[in-house]
Amino acid sequence: PENDKIYLMGDFNNPAHVKEEGYDLVLSSGFYDTYHLAGQKDEGVTVVKAIDGWHDKGVVDKMRIDFIFKNQLNTTTIPNTRTCI
Repeated sequence: PENDKIYLMGDFNNPAHVKEEGYDLVLSSGFYDTYHLAGQKDEGVTVVKAIDGWHDKGVVDKMRIDFIFKNQLNTTTIPNTRTCI
């Protein structure tokens, strides 16, 4: 139902900086990236170097591929965020 609080979180393997793919699809489906809602942020990096299987795809170092999305803006206050690797 519409009023349910839904959180999607995990390793999506879709870099946030790549447009018109997985990350943008989640946002266009009505979800909000909690990283952008945080009052204080670190640099947001969840992958600090090239990882296996991505070397040949021209993937850049320092990507954000792990996310917490939510479907409602007013359900939780997020004072700050910190990436733990």
